[in-house]
Amino acid sequence: MDTKKPGVGKYIAYGVGQAGDTIPYCMFYTFFVYFLTDTVGLPPIVAGAVSLIAVCWDGITDPIVGFLSDHTKNPEGRRRPWMIKSIVPLALVIFLLFAPFHFPGTVIATIYYVIIAALFWTLYTTYVIPYMGLGGEITTDYNGRIWIRMSNMIFGGLFMLLCTSGPTVVAGWGAEHGLSDSASWGISGAVFGAIALIFGVISWAATKGTETPLADLEETARPENRESIIQTLKETFHIKSYRQLCIATFFFFIGQIASGVALVYLLIYNCAMDDTQQALFWVIYAIAYTAMVPVGSVLAAKLGKKKAFILGQAVTVILTILFFIIRIDSFADSIIYVTIFQFGSTLYWTTYLAFAYDCVEIDDYVNGKRREGSMCAIVSFAQKFGSAIGTYTVGAMLTAVGYDAMAEVQTHSAETGILGLCTLLPAASAVIAILLMSRYPVNPKEYNLILQAIEDKKAGRPVDESGFKHCL
Repeated sequence: MDTKKPGVGKYIAYGVGQAGDTIPYCMFYTFFVYFLTDTVGLPPIVAGAVSLIAVCWDGITDPIVGFLSDHTKNPEGRRRPWMIKSIVPLALVIFLLFAPFHFPGTVIATIYYVIIAALFWTLYTTYVIPYMGLGGEITTDYNGRIWIRMSNMIFGGLFMLLCTSGPTVVAGWGAEHGLSDSASWGISGAVFGAIALIFGVISWAATKGTETPLADLEETARPENRESIIQTLKETFHIKSYRQLCIATFFFFIGQIASGVALVYLLIYNCAMDDTQQALFWVIYAIAYTAMVPVGSVLAAKLGKKKAFILGQAVTVILTILFFIIRIDSFADSIIYVTIFQFGSTLYWTTYLAFAYDCVEIDDYVNGKRREGSMCAIVSFAQKFGSAIGTYTVGAMLTAVGYDAMAEVQTHSAETGILGLCTLLPAASAVIAILLMSRYPVNPKEYNLILQAIEDKKAGRPVDESGFKHCL
């Protein structure tokens, strides 16, 4: 049967919108906990709790926004109106998250950052969930969904390069010109918020006409097919392959995010890097990520998403255990480690939303509804829940091993704890994800059979489920 295949220009137009996802995501997960402990002065356990509360709130809003997006009746589409209404206030809140405010005490500072971080994640969700759902509407081709993820990730790597190396460059510049740490962070928040805004608006404008027309969604819009958010959650999570994906995503992100948050501490204390070396590290980090994207995409297209995913996580497990044993205590060690680590990371980012898009077709066949927003939102909820546990784990572990934000050199126990967060925790998470996704049933053959079955079912022709019944 025919599948929806856009031109390269639309892949690029969609990809640049990744700025509204990658920039806020990286600013928060890479620097926010560090900013709270070493600039604001909050205790590590409090900083971790602030992040935990905010990310848990974000996870709660994910399925709500996905549901509302799926049921939007705007003539302009179900996804793009959400994107344009969210990106402007999101840019402002990125600044407020790192604004150079001074608070009279820990309690007031904690309350402020809980509120502003919750607002930050609310606006992030109202942009990102519809943006993710739009990707599932742009193409229904099995490999096309890999290529659209590749476009996301290539642009994501470029924006990652900007917002991971940029803040340390600003910090160095600010110190040279007599600015405080807080003022430098405020400038970073303003600059990167503006970049997210510019590219988010460009993507919104350039993807016009790519959404599924409302006329093609009449089946979902009929009164007898109206549903509650609880019904949506029950029906989508009842799909076995989707349930496996969500659980694997939860465990994977515990280790992935804990590693990313702890990496800042690893560079400063275990590797004793100055600002210039840290900036160079983040440049190489982003380049390695971007370089691995086409490699991962080609592997996913050639081997199939499941095999490529398992391969990537197996490499991660071997790498992380090895480097915990030999330790990471120099610039060279960190570069070798992170370059190989990005292989497994990019293979996950390449496949996890593409897996969700495939499950949209199962949902369409079983329930007769196209719910790209909800399918992306629920797996995103699993991601955020795992991420929240991961960020809190960093704060809890730093407290447990005796981390002292005022000390220039940490104890051996603290350095080992930081190293374990960057290595052993992602190894354990990757093992669990491998075990879960090894049983994922949807491969290219099954996917194409499901597409044909959808067409036959809507045309009133008999359907033979024998080739894909195990996927339902």
